[in-house]
Amino acid sequence: MPITKVLDYQENIYELTNAVIKRSNQVTKTGSEELETYQNKPISLSMDEILSKKVLFRNKQS
Repeated sequence: MPITKVLDYQENIYELTNAVIKRSNQVTKTGSEELETYQNKPISLSMDEILSKKVLFRNKQS
């Protein structure tokens, strides 16, 4: 995943960080076929999935 995707992100970086953490926890618990591609790094996989919109997230409003 190119770092430019992260640097070009124009939305709320706090929400992105939370989404990546939650997705990484999911990947760690359930596994993923793509994890080997990312050298078993769930954070990298999760970041790429979210920034490429393979996995969508939404902010919970109080």
